[in-house]
Amino acid sequence: MSGFLYRGRHCGDKPARPRSIGPTMDFSCDETDKGPPVHMHSLREFEQHLNDLKKENFSLKLRIYFLEEKIQQKFEESSDDVHKRNIELKVEVESLKKELEEKQELMDNAL
Repeated sequence: MSGFLYRGRHCGDKPARPRSIGPTMDFSCDETDKGPPVHMHSLREFEQHLNDLKKENFSLKLRIYFLEEKIQQKFEESSDDVHKRNIELKVEVESLKKELEEKQELMDNAL
């Protein structure tokens, strides 16, 4: 097999030529980059990273779930408090109306 290997790719009979890219040089062959990158992670590292991401995802979903539960409980508690307070105020309004009617009757009788 004649030719040069660069980054795990066969570049045919053409030697790698430097191409200027600003202040750095790229020593790749003229063919398109179809091969794997120079620094490739092993399958085990990839699987470990994937498992770590899955664990982090699960942890975040669990955290969201408990935060939503906490918000829901606070909403229900405040909602219950609002309903209680509303009932108390309605009772107070009715008692004040009755008291006002009694005082109105006393005023009418006094005249």
